Amino acid sequence: MKTKDKKHIVVLGGGFAGVESVFRLRKLGHKVTLVSDRDYCFVYPISIWVPVRKINFDDVKLPLADLQKVHKFNLIIDKVKSIVSKENKVILANQTIEYDYLIVAFGGSKLPHPGLEHTFSICGKPEQSLKIRDKFDELLKRGHGKIAVGFGGNPKSPTGVRGGPAFELLFNFISTLKQKKLYDKFEITFFAPMKEPGARMGGEGLKMLDKAYKRHEVNERIGIKIKRFEY
Repeated sequence: MKTKDKKHIVVLGGGFAGVESVFRLRKLGHKVTLVSDRDYCFVYPISIWVPVRKINFDDVKLPLADLQKVHKFNLIIDKVKSIVSKENKVILANQTIEYDYLIVAFGGSKLPHPGLEHTFSICGKPEQSLKIRDKFDELLKRGHGKIAVGFGGNPKSPTGVRGGPAFELLFNFISTLKQKKLYDKFEITFFAPMKEPGARMGGEGLKMLDKAYKRHEVNERIGIKIKRFEY
């Protein structure tokens, strides 16, 4: 691509979507600037091992500076304050940048159910995995307790669900408790508002899940709309 034809594309968000966008655009020869409020890309799929101390928090982080060296893009670590689309500008906490095209890859957020502040999300901010780990450590030290793991959904978009991490975290908790011979001292509950959470795994997958719940004596609360969380 000729220099005069290159477009400056700004990508907001240093997660998977933002980083993958940068890689693809650089291959096409565009000038790309990645803006992220943290200096690493968090590898969410393996963060399920942080709460049970199978891996360290730093093991789940990919430094953006390392990716920058390989893929040759501009990197700005800063917070986005606003977007002025009429002027093709992004206002950051410490500077203003201009763009030809803009990609917003911040990710989604959860509905603010009452009491949500009393919960932790393995799919939330990276630091949430540490909070889950610390809370689980407290329960292990106490030697008994109740653990509820689940996920919500969007009735208007049944496929817009990230249930996998919840299932994996649930069984990581179960495995750890059994290894420490504490499982009989805990009450484990799985919850979800849809009638068949995990349906995308297919019929056989659902049967295996059901067998696992029964084998581990997991309480199921499914098909009931989430209204609030109480602590």
